[in-house]
Amino acid sequence: MPRRIDYGDRGDFVIEAVCRVIRRAGLPGLSLRAVAAEVGVSPSTLLHQFTDRARLVRVAAARVGAARNRYISCRAQHDGLLAFVPVSETEVERARVCVAFAELARSEPDLGPVVAAVKREERDILDWLTERSLDEPRIDVLAGIVDGVVAAMFVTEDAWTHERAEAALMDCARGLGLPERALPEKNLPERDLPGPVTSAS
Repeated sequence: MPRRIDYGDRGDFVIEAVCRVIRRAGLPGLSLRAVAAEVGVSPSTLLHQFTDRARLVRVAAARVGAARNRYISCRAQHDGLLAFVPVSETEVERARVCVAFAELARSEPDLGPVVAAVKREERDILDWLTERSLDEPRIDVLAGIVDGVVAAMFVTEDAWTHERAEAALMDCARGLGLPERALPEKNLPERDLPGPVTSAS
């Protein structure tokens, strides 16, 4: 007999199951049946709790994105822009799931507003770090650079290490002339960083 979901813990437990399914099977494998099997409940139990797959995905995307942004916000106090760069394997996997939700929003319009809200929170953090010194096009460029650097950490071949990602992001930050707040307190001396990152890298 399938187990019942404890109402106190169900949200986090199910959201973690969604993340595990995405990490293991990718977006094509994300189904109510797969999540239910991961949790150990029947698909009808998930339907009772979340109404449909679309709502489950929206809730998961909102929770995962908000948790990642809270973590980044806390790290940013000390690490500046480097707070966006995942350091541990767990952080890389969490970032990978966030990117998967953003990709899924391209084909599932109901997910779009949730992903947009998460991205606005990220921009708010960037805006704070840059002391609101960048106009909208430049903050868009910085957000794109951050997204690209993070995504480079989980490509299947030649994935960037967090050291390479940090060096690339700091090189870009210096090129944009960002204020001190955006640069980490643990800022490495220039000589310890690799040369400028080019598009051929």
